[in-house]
Amino acid sequence: MNLKCLISKHEWNGCKCSKCGRSRDEGHDWSKDCEKCARCGRTRFDAHSWKGCKCAKCGRIRDESHDWSKDCEKCARCGKTRSDAHSWDGCKCAKCGKTRDELHAWNGCKCAKCGKTRDEFHTWKDCKCSKCGAVRDDGHTWAENCGKCSTCGKTVSFRQGCVT
Repeated sequence: MNLKCLISKHEWNGCKCSKCGRSRDEGHDWSKDCEKCARCGRTRFDAHSWKGCKCAKCGRIRDESHDWSKDCEKCARCGKTRSDAHSWDGCKCAKCGKTRDELHAWNGCKCAKCGKTRDEFHTWKDCKCSKCGAVRDDGHTWAENCGKCSTCGKTVSFRQGCVT
């Protein structure tokens, strides 16, 4: 044992003496776990500040109160996963709204169930898709002497004599 420690002149590093390893009940490090000191191992109870499954102070995770609202199979707070929790109604989960690409009911460019579109399957009439209403940059039918497209209504300001 260190001579200084024998006469109670410990060199404290928080709750633990760096020379002899003795511990005291002050200066604990609760940063990694609110209920277990990282230096000396002392424990305490009911110290976590739980926000669902995750402690707001130390970040520790518990296996309860997960947030499955954005994805039925992945917790939005801690990232924990589970299997087969979605309630599929076609391509869309009835609980969280997530979609599954292989289950879309395609009607050309648009899924009849969730409304998702796929660009390579649009049915273009001039600048506008007749299935979903998407507008592309080319194919506009500009009115004479005016910067307004007669198909989609888009206007451009570079044309002279146009009243918008």
